[in-house]
Amino acid sequence: MERFSLKKNQDVAAIGVVTEAIEIQENVSIPEDKVIIPSEVKGKVLDPRALSNG
Repeated sequence: MERFSLKKNQDVAAIGVVTEAIEIQENVSIPEDKVIIPSEVKGKVLDPRALSNG
């Protein structure tokens, strides 16, 4: 197992953070006019049937 450490004088910059949240619920409907998503948040609407194995 490799370990990485940062020295105190090393410059560190964050390029971006990707967070994925996956939750599949059947028979759930959220009206689009009731949801406010900030412009900096990118999201996808997926068809749960396409994600299932059956």
